[in-house]
Amino acid sequence: MSRYAGKLASWDVINENIYFSFYEDKMRPNALAMFFKIVQALDPGTTMYLNEYATLKYPLDTEVSPSMYVEMLRSIRFLPGNENTVVGLGQQGRFTYDRLNISYVRAALDVIGATNMPIWLTELDTERGHDQIMELEDILWEAVEGIVLSSVGRMETYRV
Repeated sequence: MSRYAGKLASWDVINENIYFSFYEDKMRPNALAMFFKIVQALDPGTTMYLNEYATLKYPLDTEVSPSMYVEMLRSIRFLPGNENTVVGLGQQGRFTYDRLNISYVRAALDVIGATNMPIWLTELDTERGHDQIMELEDILWEAVEGIVLSSVGRMETYRV
C-alpha cells in the first residue's frame, strides 16, 4: 500500500463482506473497523470505500439490505479512532438480468445517503435497449457522487 499512498483517489478497503463474515470469523469481531483504521493511518488523505453488491438490486433479500449496510458502516466508525473517518460507500450496480426497480434503488440510496458519506455506484451495468439512457439517469439519484462502469473494453459484458 505504501507504494501508492497519496497517489490514488480512493481505496476499496472492504469488498462484498455483508454476505460473508470471513475476516471476523478468522481474525476478530471488529476486523473490518481495524482495516479502515490501518488504511487511514497509512494513507490519511485518501477516501476509503466499503463496497457491497446486491444492496440495490433485491428488495426482498433478507441477507443484505440498505439498513444492514448502514449498520456495518456504524460498526466501522464505532471503533475508537474511526469516529470521524470518512467512509465512501460503494454500491455495485449490475442490473443486467433483472428488471431494474427504480423505486427500490432510490429508496435504498436514500437510506444509505442519510449517512452523509460519499456514495459511488460501482460496476454499473444495465441492459442495452431503448430505455437504457433513461434507466441510467434514474439510477444517478441525487445522493450518488459518481460511477464506475463495469468491464470497460470487454464487449461481452460491457453494456453501457
